[in-house]
Amino acid sequence: MIHLQSAKIDANSYPNHIHLTGSDCFFVMLDNVNQRFQSGNNVLRMCLSFEDNSTALELQKRFLQSPVIHWMCNIELERGRTMLLKPRWVFKDKKNTLDCLTHNVEEEGIIPDTIINRPFDPKLGQLIALDIVNYPSGKSDLVFSWHHALMDGRGSGMLLRSILSGSVDWKNVFPAIEKEPSPYAYIRNMYVVKRFIQQSARPPIGALKNWRQKIDTVERISHFFSHTFTLAETNRIDDNAARLGARFGAANFLLACCTLTVDQIRKTKGTIGDLWVPVPYDGRKRGSKGPIITNQIAFLFYRFNASSLSSINNCVQSIQSQMTEQLKQEMPKKYGRLLDMMRYIPLWLYRFLTTRSSKGGVSSFLFSSAGEDKWDMSSMHAHSIQRILMIPPSTVPPGLTFSFLRNNQQLTLNILWSEHIMNEVEFAKLKEQLMNYLLTEEI
Repeated sequence: MIHLQSAKIDANSYPNHIHLTGSDCFFVMLDNVNQRFQSGNNVLRMCLSFEDNSTALELQKRFLQSPVIHWMCNIELERGRTMLLKPRWVFKDKKNTLDCLTHNVEEEGIIPDTIINRPFDPKLGQLIALDIVNYPSGKSDLVFSWHHALMDGRGSGMLLRSILSGSVDWKNVFPAIEKEPSPYAYIRNMYVVKRFIQQSARPPIGALKNWRQKIDTVERISHFFSHTFTLAETNRIDDNAARLGARFGAANFLLACCTLTVDQIRKTKGTIGDLWVPVPYDGRKRGSKGPIITNQIAFLFYRFNASSLSSINNCVQSIQSQMTEQLKQEMPKKYGRLLDMMRYIPLWLYRFLTTRSSKGGVSSFLFSSAGEDKWDMSSMHAHSIQRILMIPPSTVPPGLTFSFLRNNQQLTLNILWSEHIMNEVEFAKLKEQLMNYLLTEEI
């Protein structure tokens, strides 16, 4: 373990506390679901690749010198003791610093499972971690991990830009003080969203595993797979999306390919029901530079019946139709307001209300796309970083997450999957089927 002294920081510059957003509390609630199945952890990881160890160590020092990192090392989760108090992060300057573990591995480019499966517990103040992985070639990866309740993927990109620049614009770090709606507005909004979710998430919901069956208590392991497409392959994927009329970039086409792949695999496992997938929707204004801290996401909800799963074209059109209707109804904003209201209730009741419509299921699978070129290294003035990966959380259930990221004009696919839902042979079939959909020349 490497333990470096962080730069001298004025603790008086921090707010005493920051209230969790509704989305933050949602991810705290998912921890309770993970614990039930003794698997998974709601942790995001940013993996930065370097040609040599010295540049990784230089960025490590910058992490240690960041006042935002110091704040993350010295906060505690304080739950509301009554239904009138919202959960919050409380800053307690205990002089904690960020430790960095070093891993010397024999297999090139493989991030150790000990990093992927390391548990985090926000109740115990376990919120962030830093690792350096050294490979036989002399190359190194720096892996920054954080609990999802702390910030979302876009926030981590803003944090990285701040660390690389060596400066902090405090007005973009923490969220603005929120204006609470009236109790009447909360309740009226609750019934609108409740009606929508009851229809969208009505059972049966299909997945790769029937989560209502009794689950054994043996600890299960999650595995990570990553593949970066060549520039030519990326262009083919974009062309396929365009030919199918996918709007707003290739994200809807990518979601359709994942959905059809899961449908093909689950048919071999005998599970039934429509597929249902909540997809994160960034609530920040376009071009905004903050906030870094807290999750600013809501969700779009997609349900796929037999008709929409009959072809790639039908699947893309179904996604776009559902997306257009939900944006027209401002459903992401309304669902976000519902999550804000639910901060006032105990986590066990939160979980019950969140999963009741789908009879205990969270999703058929999880999906996210980081958008177009938000991680371009040249725009970050970080030419020493050869590659960046975003490793999604291992959330169980559903135990399967697809994540796409576009870095320097090349698309990267990341998959995190749990042994709860399939073995290595089944995963190989899933991977092959997904590649066929993404790179098809038959559109």
